Amino acid sequence: MSSKKWFISLISITMVIVILFGALQFYLDPLLQYGGERGPLTFRKYDELYGNPGIAKNYDYNAVLLGPSTAENTDINELNSLFGCDAIKVTYAGGSAYNHKRIFDICTDSRNRVDKVFWAFDETSVTKDANTSRWPLPEYLYDNNIINDVSYLLNLDVFYFYTLFDIKKTLNHQNDTIMLEGTWGDDESIYCKKNALLSVSYPKRQHENKGEKYFESELLDNLELNILPMIEEHPEIEFNFFMVPYSILYWYLAKSDGTLDARIYNDRIVMGKILDHDNVKVYFFQDEKEVITNLDLYKDYTHYKPSINSWMLEEMKKGSHLLTKETYNQKLDDFYDYLNAFDYDNLFS
Repeated sequence: MSSKKWFISLISITMVIVILFGALQFYLDPLLQYGGERGPLTFRKYDELYGNPGIAKNYDYNAVLLGPSTAENTDINELNSLFGCDAIKVTYAGGSAYNHKRIFDICTDSRNRVDKVFWAFDETSVTKDANTSRWPLPEYLYDNNIINDVSYLLNLDVFYFYTLFDIKKTLNHQNDTIMLEGTWGDDESIYCKKNALLSVSYPKRQHENKGEKYFESELLDNLELNILPMIEEHPEIEFNFFMVPYSILYWYLAKSDGTLDARIYNDRIVMGKILDHDNVKVYFFQDEKEVITNLDLYKDYTHYKPSINSWMLEEMKKGSHLLTKETYNQKLDDFYDYLNAFDYDNLFS
């Protein structure tokens, strides 16, 4: 065989292999980019950065759950039952407001009509850069550009870490539900005062108060670029913000590092802005003292038992813990006074 024929044969074989590889990725579609859970896979490895855009593009839903890792334990079936909706969970652990805006835009650009958004809101999401994801996003999954799908279809990392993993689990007759319903899967014993306290070093060096406007630049940018556009561009959608109950240890850390005033200020400004809109409800759970001081409900200074997620849904359904334009300032003033007067040293005694 001449060198020319050998070269042509090599190129032809390579192209066939590449096409077959891409076709297999397209057929199995581990990251749900081409129509949801079609094909033979019964298990799909779930990673929020990689899995959320496919869910948002291809599932059938009329409601969306946003939020950080504390929202991951929300049972979507329970949410659907209480509120009479069909929701998807597209949360981001440690996510910025930018993360939530990006996935929300995919949801509203999908074929679905979104009626409700449930947003487990924590003020830390507005302390991050308004144009940046906490972790780099695989942009080829977040856009609708068919050309750059080659980054997905011919991606060896996706094949190794997702496709092969899913094939193995499927062959072992395993089914996956965590994408929509699941929890962290932690043993209940991990939630205890001992573990919560171990997540915090004591005593913390007391830093100078950084002032209430310490995060103001990031805060205002996130409101302008991420949060308010979602609300104002979609007056047909009901937004249900619920302020999650981080433990008293979280506030101990904030007080120690001098950012307590700034974090309460973040809440105050966000609430004042979003409560100006008729399509917004705000539920405030941050000051639920029987929860935040019961460290047996936490596995660290922020993450609480799944039962707390269920409790918040039930309270929201009852219309409890609602704030209004007339009540939110006093609620935050009272909470701020409580946090300043709290005997933190007694926690560690």
